[in-house]
Amino acid sequence: MKSRMIYGMVRRRFRFECDQQGGRYALRVMLDLAQHPDEGYISLKTIADRQRVSMKYLEIIVSSLKKAGLVDSTRGKGGRL
Repeated sequence: MKSRMIYGMVRRRFRFECDQQGGRYALRVMLDLAQHPDEGYISLKTIADRQRVSMKYLEIIVSSLKKAGLVDSTRGKGGRL
Protein backbone atom coordinates (compact mmCIF):
# COMPACT_ATOMS: atom_id res chain seq x y z
CA MET A 1 0.00 0.00 0.00
CA LYS A 2 2.78 2.44 0.87
CA SER A 3 4.55 1.87 -2.45
CA ARG A 4 1.36 2.83 -4.32
CA MET A 5 1.02 5.98 -2.27
CA ILE A 6 4.67 6.95 -2.81
CA TYR A 7 4.41 6.17 -6.52
CA GLY A 8 1.31 8.38 -6.79
CA MET A 9 3.07 11.26 -5.06
CA VAL A 10 6.13 10.94 -7.28
CA ARG A 11 4.03 10.70 -10.42
CA ARG A 12 1.97 13.78 -9.57
CA ARG A 13 4.96 15.82 -8.44
CA PHE A 14 7.40 15.02 -11.23
CA ARG A 15 5.07 13.79 -14.00
CA PHE A 16 6.99 10.68 -14.97
CA GLU A 17 6.24 9.54 -18.47
CA CYS A 18 6.49 5.85 -17.74
CA ASP A 19 4.14 3.06 -16.72
CA GLN A 20 3.56 1.90 -13.16
CA GLN A 21 6.40 -0.63 -13.35
CA GLY A 22 8.69 2.18 -14.52
CA GLY A 23 7.70 4.24 -11.51
CA ARG A 24 8.62 1.38 -9.22
CA TYR A 25 12.00 1.00 -10.90
CA ALA A 26 12.54 4.75 -10.63
CA LEU A 27 11.98 4.51 -6.89
CA ARG A 28 14.37 1.55 -6.70
CA VAL A 29 17.05 3.59 -8.49
CA MET A 30 16.55 6.51 -6.12
CA LEU A 31 16.73 4.20 -3.09
CA ASP A 32 19.87 2.54 -4.46
CA LEU A 33 21.54 5.92 -4.86
CA ALA A 34 20.48 6.93 -1.35
CA GLN A 35 21.83 3.69 0.14
CA HIS A 36 25.27 4.22 -1.44
CA PRO A 37 26.05 7.92 -0.87
CA ASP A 38 29.76 7.36 -0.29
CA GLU A 39 30.30 5.99 -3.79
CA GLY A 40 29.78 9.36 -5.48
CA TYR A 41 28.82 8.89 -9.13
CA ILE A 42 27.65 5.33 -9.79
CA SER A 43 27.54 3.65 -13.20
CA LEU A 44 24.24 2.40 -14.61
CA LYS A 45 25.82 -1.03 -14.95
CA THR A 46 26.42 -1.16 -11.19
CA ILE A 47 22.84 -0.17 -10.42
CA ALA A 48 21.45 -2.56 -13.03
CA ASP A 49 23.42 -5.43 -11.48
CA ARG A 50 22.39 -4.58 -7.93
CA GLN A 51 18.70 -4.10 -8.82
CA ARG A 52 18.59 -6.88 -11.45
CA VAL A 53 17.15 -4.53 -14.07
CA SER A 54 17.90 -4.43 -17.79
CA MET A 55 20.45 -1.73 -18.70
CA LYS A 56 18.33 -0.59 -21.63
CA TYR A 57 15.24 -0.17 -19.44
CA LEU A 58 17.28 1.55 -16.75
CA GLU A 59 18.53 4.10 -19.31
CA ILE A 60 14.92 5.06 -20.04
CA ILE A 61 14.09 5.34 -16.34
CA VAL A 62 17.17 7.45 -15.56
CA SER A 63 16.37 9.72 -18.50
CA SER A 64 12.98 10.45 -16.89
CA LEU A 65 14.63 11.05 -13.52
CA LYS A 66 17.13 13.42 -15.10
CA LYS A 67 14.37 15.38 -16.89
CA ALA A 68 12.59 15.71 -13.55
CA GLY A 69 15.80 17.07 -12.01
CA LEU A 70 16.10 14.22 -9.50
CA VAL A 71 19.48 12.88 -10.62
CA ASP A 72 22.61 14.27 -12.22
CA SER A 73 24.38 12.15 -14.80
CA THR A 74 27.40 12.11 -17.07
CA ARG A 75 27.34 10.58 -20.54
CA GLY A 76 30.03 8.63 -22.32
CA LYS A 77 32.53 5.94 -21.44
CA GLY A 78 32.88 7.15 -17.87
CA GLY A 79 29.19 8.00 -17.62
CA ARG A 80 27.76 7.82 -14.14
CA LEU A 81 24.82 8.91 -11.97
